[in-house]
Amino acid sequence: MDYITTQLIQTMMYNPTVTASVVVSPVSIYNDLFLMLFGSAGDTQKELITALKLENADLQGLAESFGDILIATDVTRSTMVGSEEDILLKGHVAEGIFIQKDYTLVDTYADYLKALNIQTQPTDFVANNMQDAANAIRNWITATKPKSDVSSEAFSTNQNTRMVFTSLFYFTVKWYKNLFMNQGTVNVPFNSLNAGAVDVPMMTTVFALNYYDDIKHACSVLLLPFQGLLDYEALFILPNQGVDAVQFVKSFTMNIVDDFYENAHKANIECQIPKFSISYSITLNDQLRALGIEKLFGATDWSNMLKDVGIMDLGVQVLTTSEITLNEKGVNANDLNVEQSTDTSPLPQNTIKFIADRPFLLLPFICNFSLCAYVSRDVGTTFVPEFISTETLKLTRAGHECF
Repeated sequence: MDYITTQLIQTMMYNPTVTASVVVSPVSIYNDLFLMLFGSAGDTQKELITALKLENADLQGLAESFGDILIATDVTRSTMVGSEEDILLKGHVAEGIFIQKDYTLVDTYADYLKALNIQTQPTDFVANNMQDAANAIRNWITATKPKSDVSSEAFSTNQNTRMVFTSLFYFTVKWYKNLFMNQGTVNVPFNSLNAGAVDVPMMTTVFALNYYDDIKHACSVLLLPFQGLLDYEALFILPNQGVDAVQFVKSFTMNIVDDFYENAHKANIECQIPKFSISYSITLNDQLRALGIEKLFGATDWSNMLKDVGIMDLGVQVLTTSEITLNEKGVNANDLNVEQSTDTSPLPQNTIKFIADRPFLLLPFICNFSLCAYVSRDVGTTFVPEFISTETLKLTRAGHECF
């Protein structure tokens, strides 16, 4: 496990109080494929590797990726049964499929379901709190699983007669208390790449935040915390004035993130960033394909492979498609209108200015571990962090638009 992930797991965030909503993220909540691939032995593992067309894949890198994902899975499960009442959770579990362990996969996924007399229907869960959402999912699983020798425990991983395909899982993430409270927004010229200065509503706050002035990489790095179903935070990486933004992105390495977690310190920061919202969209097939698993839903015979594997909960918590929206629903806790701040209180001594008035990088983190830290280890994938500008309002990765 890399330094970033280890440090984030060990780091405890502030005790949060929820304010205005800013982020809506779909997330896949299960992943036991790692247990299948690296927890099984001998012929079973070989058959699985062959079936998933992974003979030439970087299995060590894949193991590390799935290892990181499992951390998120465990945190998600323990969090879902919590009792917090102030979070609106919207869940979508698609295609809950429970399959007897002896079967043969036919030519297509649809024919395969029909041949097994499996009826599936995507089910939307809307609940007022995490406990209600967990109960709704548990009741749904109980109602749809076979009436056979299967444990009634909803999230058990030792059942060997069912397979669950889980896709998009939505939840709301919010700013931490007082982060942007009582601060109006003001139009500030944002120096875009090609269109010159563009007026953008900017939020302002003065807050004690983790900060690092990275002289070696000619940038400054700031961590902003969020609160939702899971702990959420984002690194804002701002190239210094005069630094070519495009070249900065091309030369970006995770060493910048490593250096931040080694050297960051709490400082009084006057932070000014554009009002924005972020939405994520995760598609299970695309995730598995990105990890080199091309034929998971294809014409593969799983009949021998699953005899001693047990439950397979498939969901990959890797960020792939993103969209950032500026000048839309902002994150000002008071209202969504552009207004001049009326706060005239003096700034604390030794306040550092972090003014994101030019293209910057955004690295989202979730569950106290990095969504991005292991992406660079994915099979055949070179990670480039999200690059935010006003030209397209889209995030980019690996030289192409994500969405």
